[in-house]
Amino acid sequence: MNKISLVISAFNEEANIERLFRELRENELSDVEYDYILVDDGSTDGTVAAVERVVDGGLEVKLLSFSRNFGHEIAMTAGLDASTGEAVVFMDADLQHPPATVPKFIREWRDGAPIVLGKRVVNDGCGWFYSRMSNSFYSLLNYLTGFDTTRNYPDFRLLDRHYVEILKTFKEHSRMFRGFVYWMGAKNDIAEVEFAAPARAAGESKYFISDLLGLGCDAIFAFSLKPMKLSLFFSGLGVLFSFALGLYLYIPYLFEHIDPPGFLTVMFAVLIMGSAQLMILAIFAEYIGRIHLEVKRRPLYVLRKNNRGDRRHH
Repeated sequence: MNKISLVISAFNEEANIERLFRELRENELSDVEYDYILVDDGSTDGTVAAVERVVDGGLEVKLLSFSRNFGHEIAMTAGLDASTGEAVVFMDADLQHPPATVPKFIREWRDGAPIVLGKRVVNDGCGWFYSRMSNSFYSLLNYLTGFDTTRNYPDFRLLDRHYVEILKTFKEHSRMFRGFVYWMGAKNDIAEVEFAAPARAAGESKYFISDLLGLGCDAIFAFSLKPMKLSLFFSGLGVLFSFALGLYLYIPYLFEHIDPPGFLTVMFAVLIMGSAQLMILAIFAEYIGRIHLEVKRRPLYVLRKNNRGDRRHH
């Protein structure tokens, strides 16, 4: 009998918790031992109480409750650290990752796929504007990082214990699990399972455009030096433009003795060179700031409460 850990990330999902575990139980395979781990990412509603009601109802669930909101990627990390199964399934508690798809992941894994990705073919909860923005975002992300990711592959996936142990060695704070999979060069070990994401059963989405942009910045600055190279390119353009502007202003003076307007010369030179320098400094400052945070070696998260009621950090 195989043991499978299910890591479930939740933030203010009180209304969905009991239905989620009911559907997970309905879709359990008889020859699989399930290790349920719910990571509460600093919820301010009754999410923890809802999980405790599920536990009181007889289902064994490991509850990891953060002292504050540390973010989705860190919640997945905490669940990864607590997992003990031969494979780990990651999913969200909002029921947009259908529990009925989990057995398909397990079957693909048993057929020899160490990594099984959920491919979203229908997204009832996604509007036209968000869809367009997401496509544009991932195109830019792929260009800057060199990955081949699309918005149709969320963090609903299964990882074999081999890759779980590798991921546990990643200690940086700025993390993107989707990027880790591609960084490991595991492309040939990946299988896909298609699923339709229904509209939220209850509550509101906690994932907005700003969150997508934040995740993208983490991926870009964590996996790529291309922004530095682009900053050099744009600074070179600024220098060339300044040189061309100088020629445009001073050639009439050299050949026809027409005085160029002094304030325009100074204004354009300051604006072009100043803007280029500020952009370069901002990009380098982002990298330096992230290095500053990493060398502090602070814990990735702090647990406020788990099934034993103690406090821990990791």
